[in-house]
Amino acid sequence: MLFRSLEVRPRKGRSVVGRRTRRRRESAVVPVAGLIETLEDRTLLSVQFVFDYSYDTAGFFDDQARRDVLEQAGADLGRRLYDELDDLTASGANSWSATFINPETGVTASESDLVVAADTLYVFAGARDLDGDDVGRGGYGGFSATGDPDWLDRVRARGQDGALLPAPTDFGPWGGSITFDSLTTWHFGPSTTGLDLAEIDFYSVAVHELGHLLGISNANPSWTQWINEGEFEGPAALAEFDGLANVPLAADDGHWGEGVTDDGQEAAMDPSLASGERKEFTELDFAGLVDLGWALLPETYTIDVADGSGHSILIEDDTIASDYRSRVTIDGSETVTFLVPADVLTINGADGDDTITLAGMDAEFTARIVVNGQDGDDTISALPAFDWDFEARGGNGNDSLAGGDGDDTLNGDAGADVLSGGEGDDELNGGDAADHLAGGPGADVLDGGDGDGDTLIADGGDDTLDGGAGIDQVEAESDADFTLSDNSLDGLGTDVLTDVEEVKITAGPGANLLDATAFSGTATLFGAGGEDTLKGGSGADLLVGNSGQDTLEGGGGDDRLLGGSGTDWLDGGSGDDLVNGQGGQRDSLIGGDGDDTLDGGAGIDWVVGPGGVDWVL
Repeated sequence: MLFRSLEVRPRKGRSVVGRRTRRRRESAVVPVAGLIETLEDRTLLSVQFVFDYSYDTAGFFDDQARRDVLEQAGADLGRRLYDELDDLTASGANSWSATFINPETGVTASESDLVVAADTLYVFAGARDLDGDDVGRGGYGGFSATGDPDWLDRVRARGQDGALLPAPTDFGPWGGSITFDSLTTWHFGPSTTGLDLAEIDFYSVAVHELGHLLGISNANPSWTQWINEGEFEGPAALAEFDGLANVPLAADDGHWGEGVTDDGQEAAMDPSLASGERKEFTELDFAGLVDLGWALLPETYTIDVADGSGHSILIEDDTIASDYRSRVTIDGSETVTFLVPADVLTINGADGDDTITLAGMDAEFTARIVVNGQDGDDTISALPAFDWDFEARGGNGNDSLAGGDGDDTLNGDAGADVLSGGEGDDELNGGDAADHLAGGPGADVLDGGDGDGDTLIADGGDDTLDGGAGIDQVEAESDADFTLSDNSLDGLGTDVLTDVEEVKITAGPGANLLDATAFSGTATLFGAGGEDTLKGGSGADLLVGNSGQDTLEGGGGDDRLLGGSGTDWLDGGSGDDLVNGQGGQRDSLIGGDGDDTLDGGAGIDWVVGPGGVDWVL
């Protein structure tokens, strides 16, 4: 049984030891000849931390916010670990007792026949007044057990065979305990927002002490096997640190040396923490866990089609539920099953015309997804049931990008692109050239980007529609009333408009009001089968009634009003208007101010041209 501590240090006089400037990445490169598969074939399960607050009798963790931060620290570590830990459930002659440091008193406590689920670490949490500068202490627990040999091995190693060797190469604890100083001025926020120089970040201390519980300890032979004269020689840590020198250790051999960094970030497992700062587990800290036997999910995974030809790339689950693996199929034949990454999955197409389809992922997948089409006319799409968020870039070429059920970010980049957000609150950026953007349901953000001729579709939800540079159009269609101004469109939602010069609205079969009186651009308004009212604004508008008994009011500007087949009322308003009753009977045509052209069309119509020089046909 081991307990380690973390101290507070002054903010001045900090040293920097680390020299690492690169990071390890997991990737699969797909050249023309085929796939490269480097992952071992095994079923993978993540590690979960279960926190027990029953020894917190003073109520330090009565505040749910404190529990939330501790449990988030456990989740952030556990999601990178995929060891398969046996459950501990006593039965018959097989029994055991978990021993640990009582987090509130500091004395040894025990729990008989504690039930620990598979792939779970059980942690007793609490707080007390710690000595000196210590702000936290944590460590893995001990045990006593009786029963048959298999049961004794199970309690000792939880299925990690390397932990049973005379010189252990693995580690399989049941859990342990963690305690925090009850008198420290803590910051309990989920982020650094509000963290000031007088506070100690609770999250940073939590991940540090959980690192000790996971086995980073001078009492753990799986760790100490790699120690040589104050330096750590574990191969994973060596590769992550700089590949040339061993990692210096603190005097107690249970921490990295003071100020050791990885990629410019101070390691979480150095022996101290300055007030007002947050430290997360670095890749060096995780590499230390690998060296003492933990299996680690990769930080990133990249699927890269290496040649210049077009390919089909299909991403889907491997059909085994929650095993932390998904698969990629290239051109319908070559398949790789990969371990899902913790942070980013990147999919890169080739320079040809690629078809990249996101069909599914393992249920445990939580990483960010980035898809790059590269050059060529690419098709990137998520199937409707794909509810993971992803980011796609079309690259050069005329690309088609379609989101799924998640909150997606689609970037057309160069070329005339077609972007469809699908479900969710999506962000669509057209880029250069004349693009077509449709957000779909949800509160979407659409940006046409540079170039003339962008078309932005207003769908359900409160959308933000920005035409960008050039002359761009917003389109909407529904059996609903619409009210349009230069800055907004109300109908399918309350939409915000920016840099939109043209708007096209189409009514449905009901009696709809399409009101563009406050819009200064060009409005195109189409009625449908109902008795519609169409009102233009100050621009040169086109109003088409179609069937039904419609009312069309051109407003300002030089407008065109076309009645349709019903008995319509058409008023050109000010400006030089063209007013045409078309095929309806008993249309009423009013020219208004300006030099108008009034054409009753077929049937018996009533025509009035009160102002200007009017032509009546």
